[in-house]
Amino acid sequence: SGSAADETQIKATAGTVYGIVAVNTDATECFLHLYNLTAANTTVGTSTPVITIPLLATGGAAINITLGAAFSTAITAAITTTVGGSTSVTANKVVVNILYA
Repeated sequence: SGSAADETQIKATAGTVYGIVAVNTDATECFLHLYNLTAANTTVGTSTPVITIPLLATGGAAINITLGAAFSTAITAAITTTVGGSTSVTANKVVVNILYA
């Protein structure tokens, strides 16, 4: 993610997430949030995420969602340094791949 806490729209319409691979190269823990909202309707730190995934310092996560996680509106993501906050992580320290349809 380039701007971290800024919301990034993954899909502008309804979709299903089947997998997530994320790597945090920073020395600070961070959190990947997925929202069932368009980016225009997402306020990081205020909007409620559907899924929040902790990414440990210099760690990562590989998640397979066999049956898929349905998002009825849109799929938007953000990365923060606190579980419920809106503080940005250092730019270009987290790489996220979201497998969706």
